[in-house]
Amino acid sequence: MIQSPDCYPNESLDRDMSQSPTSYPKGFKPFKGKGGAARGNESMGVLLRELERVETEIAQLGREARRIEVEVNDLPETHAAGIRIRIHRRNASGLPVLRWREAYHEGMRTRGTSPRTGDHVWREALEQGRLSEPVRHDLYQHEVRRLMHNTQASLLNEQRRWMASAIQRLKRAQAVLERRWQDADALEQ
Repeated sequence: MIQSPDCYPNESLDRDMSQSPTSYPKGFKPFKGKGGAARGNESMGVLLRELERVETEIAQLGREARRIEVEVNDLPETHAAGIRIRIHRRNASGLPVLRWREAYHEGMRTRGTSPRTGDHVWREALEQGRLSEPVRHDLYQHEVRRLMHNTQASLLNEQRRWMASAIQRLKRAQAVLERRWQDADALEQ
């Protein structure tokens, strides 16, 4: 198992993955018995607060991605390998993921080509014979850091999607319940 490098301070990933399958996220418990609308409103509040927390973590992750990008790209080993790390925001989610990219050369723009991106760029750079072992090790550490960051981004995105879906389902359930009450009130009159 790959350990989180010391240079990556956010260890919530390890904590979240170690929870037992029967433990529930803070504030979430299975529904039991009759709770009525009050319970539904309370649950909606819990979901909205949790969604807000996840959105805050995603914003923090974006700031962390920018810090990693600047830090890694200023290092001599990335210059020696001819690669850079760049923030890539997925269109649908807006998540800040990090990708390796070939270092930009001015001539690329005039020829109409753009730098290649992806894991293979990092692999090819690591396989270069001209890099020393310490430089290879440093590049490996940066790759581990990038992977940990992207994994955390992916987990947060899943949490956000799940909560948004749960909020929509809860709103639909409340609407059904409110219609039932309105129908019952109309029959009484």
